[in-house]
Amino acid sequence: MIYFNTAKYFGWKVYYLDDYINITDNFQRRKTIVHIRCYPEKICPDILNYTYVFMCDSNVVNLDSNYPDFINKKDETKCLYLTSGYYRGSENTMQQELNRSLQNSRWSYNYDQMTNAVNDYHKQLESLNINLNDTPVVSAKYIGWNIAHPYKNVIADVVYKEHMKHIQGNIIFSLLLKLYPEYIYNYTDFKNDGSVSRHNHNY
Repeated sequence: MIYFNTAKYFGWKVYYLDDYINITDNFQRRKTIVHIRCYPEKICPDILNYTYVFMCDSNVVNLDSNYPDFINKKDETKCLYLTSGYYRGSENTMQQELNRSLQNSRWSYNYDQMTNAVNDYHKQLESLNINLNDTPVVSAKYIGWNIAHPYKNVIADVVYKEHMKHIQGNIIFSLLLKLYPEYIYNYTDFKNDGSVSRHNHNY
């Protein structure tokens, strides 16, 4: 509520939803967040007055200094805007992101689902002759939609469907970058100088 009042003070138009506050299951909480991020125009119909919608994780305090450059890359031919470039070399693969995720104890309830999904993704990519060592880690921290794009809901439905299986958004977006490169803009020039709060969701 503090952030709600602060936003109003600075003149923002604010929408407050309490539809989901009684959800206690960790996975269901994640699914709820994904629903909002995939279909913001359904949650807040006023968004339909705009073409581009950009959003970030709730714990972001300071945006990357290249964030304006990122959002200025919007292009009517793309429907989803993502960022990568956080890792280099052998660390920058879908498999390595899974390995890092399996070290995160708060996600232990979803270890098996993440592992099974990555195994499936590898098979899918190999069937398309895509090199598994060329699956850059894409961040779910900052995303943007062109909600007027004819493929917007097609892509959003894939994102949502995969999140119903497991919680690792970075891996899901890494997969989409390989499956739908013609519809995705992947920005790689962040300076990684933004910051997040110490608050971390326990789910």
